[in-house]
Amino acid sequence: MRSRWTILLSSLMLLSCVWLDDKLSDDPLELVFTILPQLNQNGDGYYVLPINSEGKQITNHTVYTYVGARDYNELEYIHTENKTVHWLSNLFWVTDDTLGYYRKRIRFEQDYRYITSDTSFIYSGDTTAFQKTVGCCSTSDEDGIGSTILTVLSSMLGDTIVLEAGTFDEYDNFPEDTLYISVPIIITK
Repeated sequence: MRSRWTILLSSLMLLSCVWLDDKLSDDPLELVFTILPQLNQNGDGYYVLPINSEGKQITNHTVYTYVGARDYNELEYIHTENKTVHWLSNLFWVTDDTLGYYRKRIRFEQDYRYITSDTSFIYSGDTTAFQKTVGCCSTSDEDGIGSTILTVLSSMLGDTIVLEAGTFDEYDNFPEDTLYISVPIIITK
């Protein structure tokens, strides 16, 4: 029994030293990337976006992201300036269509689904007129903050937007590595 504990503790010590050596190597930086929706969360962890209560069709909300690096040698955060952030969402709309909107989770679903208050169906027509609910790209400032505008329609009330952001991770050993993160946002009154 005693030898098992000795082997276990020796193994943990060896793994800890390897991990620490890896963190203190030539490139001690690790990407820090997060979406800052500036919204309240409900008990299930979903962010809640109230639609415009002034009777307008469209609600705009600014969403932020932080891009930086954690330095394991200096034990501090470094803001990353001029870093491109790509934004995606699962909801789309067409100008002058007040009845419904479209849903498709990019990279996960093949088809667009047209959603109205009483029905939904697969849509396979022309998608060139689709408006995205979020701008495609932003660039981080000197504080590592990027932003975009989230635009939702009143017809989207009750649905959940999956807001995604991605940026290139230059701090690891994968030369073409992009990190995507997502947050769920419920559209409410």
